[in-house]
Amino acid sequence: GIHHSTSMPVPLPVASIEEIHTPLNVIQKILAANGGNDAVEAHFSSALQNNWDQVPLLNDVEHVEQLRPGSLVRFRCMVQNMYNPEWYLSEFDHVNNTTGERVRAFAQYTEFMTPPTGFTADHSDATSQTAERTPLHCMSVPNESDWVKHQLASPIKFQPSASGAMPRNKRALDGDAEEDAMSDNVSKEEGASSMECDGASEEAKRARGEQAAATPAPNSADATGSSATSAHGRPALVEGAETQHAAIVKVYHSGGADGKHKVNDVVEFIGVLALDPEGAAFPSAEGLLSAQDLSAAKQDDEMGAATGANAPTSVLPRIHAVLHRTLSPGWNPALQRLPEAEQAARRQRVGERAAELRERVVGALRGALGGDALAAEYTLCHLLSRVASRPHNMPVGKLSMAISGLPHSPPGSESAVQPLLETIKLLLPAVGHLPMTTKNLGEKLMVPRKDYDTETLHSGALQLAPGTQLVVDQTVMEPGQLSETAVRNMSALQALTTHQLLPFDFSFYNVEFPMDVGILVASEGKPLIHVDCVVKLLPDAQQASHPPLQQQDPDVLELCQTLVGMAKSMDVELDDEICALAENHFVSARQADAKVDQDTLNLWITMARLMAASHGEASVSKERWQQIMAMEAARHARLAAV
Repeated sequence: GIHHSTSMPVPLPVASIEEIHTPLNVIQKILAANGGNDAVEAHFSSALQNNWDQVPLLNDVEHVEQLRPGSLVRFRCMVQNMYNPEWYLSEFDHVNNTTGERVRAFAQYTEFMTPPTGFTADHSDATSQTAERTPLHCMSVPNESDWVKHQLASPIKFQPSASGAMPRNKRALDGDAEEDAMSDNVSKEEGASSMECDGASEEAKRARGEQAAATPAPNSADATGSSATSAHGRPALVEGAETQHAAIVKVYHSGGADGKHKVNDVVEFIGVLALDPEGAAFPSAEGLLSAQDLSAAKQDDEMGAATGANAPTSVLPRIHAVLHRTLSPGWNPALQRLPEAEQAARRQRVGERAAELRERVVGALRGALGGDALAAEYTLCHLLSRVASRPHNMPVGKLSMAISGLPHSPPGSESAVQPLLETIKLLLPAVGHLPMTTKNLGEKLMVPRKDYDTETLHSGALQLAPGTQLVVDQTVMEPGQLSETAVRNMSALQALTTHQLLPFDFSFYNVEFPMDVGILVASEGKPLIHVDCVVKLLPDAQQASHPPLQQQDPDVLELCQTLVGMAKSMDVELDDEICALAENHFVSARQADAKVDQDTLNLWITMARLMAASHGEASVSKERWQQIMAMEAARHARLAAV
């Protein structure tokens, strides 16, 4: 037989600058010179100004162990959950055992503080200080498109070695032993008594013991019926989801100039990686297990079976953030991956070729929609829509849409929406696909749910980053009764579509979080989700021959991605003349048809803005307004002809 060597990850090479290689030494010096967290942030900001890309990226590696503990790492992630601030011991003395000499120790940006040889830590109230930091539970951006991963991949590459498996320590898995292990860790490293103050200790313990891994959503199976729970208990929306990472990111500021971090924000953090220095290569400080490991262990019904050789390869590392940049909303990776100096030139190039690039995008959408030019224009407007503001909790700027008239997709066959899905995935940074099978609706965890036993907020399939596009595939739906869970899931999907709010399930009550997710329903007949506009598909074989985006030159494709990103974040003005025109149209349309209401006017205005943005125009012209009116007339004529 063929002999397979088990290749294990080799640590990534780290750039030679000290801030990346040994950040804690740099931080100790700054803090010892009486600089606070602001001074640390300022120093790293200037040191990494031209070296941001040199910081190894957690998103690039398969195992967190490929990154060196104590070095600086980057993590591009979504804030999935926030904890209460934790109190920790920020300063204390190390006392020389022989001479009694005292050396000040600073414990910011680290989980583990071991006294130098011959010294003992003095945590007494007289010498120590406490401070607070905020732990955030962060995970890879759900459904991030492949092109984003490739474009943003770190220039630093690594080679897996063939050195055989690393040794792994046995860890106790039952609850008590895990609690003990935690308290051991604290007393060993930082002195449990003074480490956390009063009420924060429970919260900190919770954050430390936060099992991102806890348990996978019950039978979360995808459309094909195979289980698709990715690591960290997240129900995989897209089949075959790639490596997902999770980490507890601890922030020492309140979110900088742009205020606090919010749940669902997409942020790139740079911080010091903390993994248990004494544990094996694999378990983290708390010996947490991944979803797969835990479910396997539970099936064995004997928790001990998951230790030793089955020890987890995914851990929940800690990242102590020194810098961050908030990427959402209006994230345009194709543009923002360039150095600032080159971005203006790229914008200009895209501006000069806007008409041609737009035609390529619309052509590809037309091809994916069987040559339907009207549906392609509506789809482009839909892809550019976003929640621009929320006066009185009304999400202004969103445009949910359905394309009806697609063929039914029988089980086992490729869905009729596949060509459109592939095209959208090449244009937008995050695209989810939700097949509306009765199984998915009845079994998938759609809304985030708090598990009080493990103190975990399970991420639901609808917890998506701002700017994510979700294609809801109704063509795969089979006739059948909807279970109680399915009805609940449908109502969550409807709330997301109509109000851009998602209820988080805290057992005794729900909390609604504001969202910004584009919802596109693909259906045979009437969509089950009420949307802002329905376009009935009218294929036209002569129009369908446009080359798909996959066949475009990679540079041209990147310009198309930049164009879509620029158009999506544009603010388009409506001047007085257009407002008057809209009002007159609205009044006459209302007299002719009683169904015309405020929502109709909102739809027209949103469409006009998006159409102008798609052409790179900063205000709505009379021409664009008339174009929208003509499109609306054509859309209604199709619906009436049924």
